[in-house]
Amino acid sequence: MAWCCTEEPEAYVGENQVIESLSQELTAIVGDAVYVELRRRLTQP
Repeated sequence: MAWCCTEEPEAYVGENQVIESLSQELTAIVGDAVYVELRRRLTQP
């Protein structure tokens, strides 16, 4: 068994990106400024 079932394709699909679905948790860990920068970098084309 792979760690956290990462070998299955279902591990990489979802309705929302993690940066969106875990926004409160990420902001609590890294702060507002870093979260905003992470979101900017991960959502730019």
